[in-house]
Amino acid sequence: MCRYNPVMGTRMRMTALAVLLLLAGVTACDAATAGGEANPGDANGKKADAAIPSRPAVEAIVRDMAKVAAHWDTSIYGQLWNDPILAGVRKKAEDPKGDAMGFSLVAMLKNLRSFDGRWLGLRLDSFGNQVSTTSFCGDFGAYAEEVERKVHATMYLDLIEKRAVPGADSAFGSRDDVLARFGSTVLAMPTRSAAPIAPWKIAPHDGDLFVRIDPRALCDSIRAILKDEQARQFEAAASAIAPLLGTIEQRYEIVPEGILQRWKTDIVVPGLAPLDREVPARLPATALTVLAIGFDGKSFWSKGRQPLLEFIAARNGGAAKPSAQEAEQGIDRLFTQLKFDFTLAELVNNLHGTIVVAITPGAPLPAATIAIPRSRQCDVVVEWFMKSLKQPVPAEGAQSFLTLGGLPAAIMALRDRGHWVLTTDPALATAWLGGKPGGWAQSPAGTLALSKSTAATTILGSSDSTAALRTSSGYLQPVINSLRGCDDADKRGLMQALAKLAEKAAPGYLVAAFEQGRLAGECRGVVGNWFLPACWAGLVMPKPVGDTTDGGLGDGLGAPDPR
Repeated sequence: MCRYNPVMGTRMRMTALAVLLLLAGVTACDAATAGGEANPGDANGKKADAAIPSRPAVEAIVRDMAKVAAHWDTSIYGQLWNDPILAGVRKKAEDPKGDAMGFSLVAMLKNLRSFDGRWLGLRLDSFGNQVSTTSFCGDFGAYAEEVERKVHATMYLDLIEKRAVPGADSAFGSRDDVLARFGSTVLAMPTRSAAPIAPWKIAPHDGDLFVRIDPRALCDSIRAILKDEQARQFEAAASAIAPLLGTIEQRYEIVPEGILQRWKTDIVVPGLAPLDREVPARLPATALTVLAIGFDGKSFWSKGRQPLLEFIAARNGGAAKPSAQEAEQGIDRLFTQLKFDFTLAELVNNLHGTIVVAITPGAPLPAATIAIPRSRQCDVVVEWFMKSLKQPVPAEGAQSFLTLGGLPAAIMALRDRGHWVLTTDPALATAWLGGKPGGWAQSPAGTLALSKSTAATTILGSSDSTAALRTSSGYLQPVINSLRGCDDADKRGLMQALAKLAEKAAPGYLVAAFEQGRLAGECRGVVGNWFLPACWAGLVMPKPVGDTTDGGLGDGLGAPDPR
């Protein structure tokens, strides 16, 4: 029988505070600080390799909370938070008794001076269960003892004990985690970490929040806990994409218009090239969001061929994984069977141009559009695909409606001299085939994005924040209406605040280019930009690595109770 594991529940509760801080925009998940030692055994005397990973997969640092608070007060968020329409919500949020936390999260954040939250990835706990490894170190000011008491109250008393930690005012923990308070500083970390249980120095950084993501560290932590066939499968996939993995450093700053994010990577990203700004200029001035990417197939194939083919081979090779060359030959044989007169290499190498994705106003849902560059080989593949679905194939300069069941909007396919386009926006389809600028470049959002770009820009994006927020308000109202702890007046206040946010919001932008061979960029918007971490998360976790009820990626919920 599988039932709730109290050790895992304890760990989840110890990290609940860090998660809340992440949602508040001041931290993220965590990890341990240094290498570790092997676990001597689980509750049944079985040996389990529970080494503590050596470096954070994700680290989030708030160095100076006073500076963050000052930026908040002068931003669009601070103006709305202090608006009389949110008086009821603000009173509840600042209630000293708080809610489930036992104290006001807002008041605690006002007392927070600095915070370093870390996530190391996965490890095996003392019972042999796959768990997430977390730690944090923060100066909570006058709320240090409140935070300590809250964590203690959520733990199972029969699984924790007091600890004697040099220099600590108090400390307690379980077999796997320890929490200690040193004056106003509270830290939590894995018990078996080789690093001493003591506050660590929080590194300085520019901005209000610094986030560093290291997918290689996550892969290392997974390697340490997998065995046999699971380890073989993961290693095959991880080694294939290893050349594409690298650290991503992001610096966030609260500015009057919203959040300004600057980021850079330490890897060479294959396939990107300077984009043609005339392509997104064909979009309408009413576009809600726009993303344009310059793509060069020759660059992608030169730098990404080996990782791509090895990844395909690892996913489809079974016990006898084919080589990258064999995987390519297999795809080429498939092309021959389909009567394609080209190879995979020729298909990729001849794909060059600007890819555009856009969201425009529509009813009942906003309309979506994607445009991809044409080539002779691309034409053959697209025509074969559409015919296999029994869909009409448009001639150059024409469009056709696709009949696909179950979709809420009609899809149009069109082909002009340079692009294949799929869209649910009839007006955009007609205008695009006209071949003239659609007005985006002269819109406030487009003008701002283009002013931030250069001839070397490879990624360019914009957001009409006002229109996007007004469009989303209808979808957010049911969410607001379902909020517990909010009365009708609070819900009306939140909807009014959303309307004011839309009224005050400035356009957002995204630009990226290569700097000394490494991709770097910046964006500004009401909610910032999180697409890069999401992309990397999808790459480094190609398959589940465990067979627990949550896929081996959680804190052990559903694992058998070792007692």
